[in-house]
Amino acid sequence: MDGAWGEGRATLSDANLAESYGVRIEQIVGANWRATVVRHLSAFENQGGARVLVAAYVGTQRAADPRLRIGWTFAGRRPDEAIVPRSLNLLDGLGHGYVTLRPDHTLTVWLDGDGVSDRVTGLHTRHPAELTPTGEPFNTPGAHSFYIRFERVEPSVTALQLSAEAEVLARLARLEAAMDTLAGGWREKKGT
Repeated sequence: MDGAWGEGRATLSDANLAESYGVRIEQIVGANWRATVVRHLSAFENQGGARVLVAAYVGTQRAADPRLRIGWTFAGRRPDEAIVPRSLNLLDGLGHGYVTLRPDHTLTVWLDGDGVSDRVTGLHTRHPAELTPTGEPFNTPGAHSFYIRFERVEPSVTALQLSAEAEVLARLARLEAAMDTLAGGWREKKGT
């Protein structure tokens, strides 16, 4: 489903076509980049690769913002292991950019450089071999790829944001009450 989030549009479950591979979409409150499609590539599409292909769209047009990069990290990454965001400069093919999947990595991927993005987690190549329609093994362990489509949306106020704001206001009210109590005790000691 290549639709955007919102009324009458794609839902989180519609977007994640790779859930059976352990891939998850972390929907970030207030994000302006939504993961609208996440899917595992077929053997024909993959051709033995091990990549996460990423595309970024504003409406039906490819995102043209040169600040956009593919942000990524992997589980168990040490502080001394540098991560370089990848560009979205591919001209042909399914994705606009990619991150290579190493056999020992489980990646988390997002868009970086223009606001906040959903995160796609659990991307790895340690899946069993799959067969082509002719019965040949393909998409073997170490050779699995995924496609993620991000779409630019206008951030909206959600129930989670409202509840977070209500929690902050409640904490402020408790803090003010505690300060009044302390100030009252101080005034009594000073005799004012």
